[in-house]
Amino acid sequence: MGGSHGVSIRIAKGVYYRVGQFKGYPIEREEQVYVDAGILTVTTKHLYFYGKTKSFRVPYSKIVSFTPYSDGIGIQRDATSAKPQTFVTGDGWFIYNLVVNLAREQVN
Repeated sequence: MGGSHGVSIRIAKGVYYRVGQFKGYPIEREEQVYVDAGILTVTTKHLYFYGKTKSFRVPYSKIVSFTPYSDGIGIQRDATSAKPQTFVTGDGWFIYNLVVNLAREQVN
């Protein structure tokens, strides 16, 4: 979205040169996107996810923050292009307390 201002100058019949400026701004929006269903495994050093189309491992040392939800947990990885990830587990406070305490053990 944006707007423009300027002047068109005729160079020849049917040929114009446009002098002007365009000022715009990005339209930003956030939305949650369903990626896959699978198994979230919690170990003493990593979180593992295994689904039909996506599988990955995240070490606790690469997780910047944990977000508790009533039915799951959210994580934010330590990477420039990382997007927040949410896992629906059914018992958010239990999984949140478990992974936060395991992550603290990795720091000590």
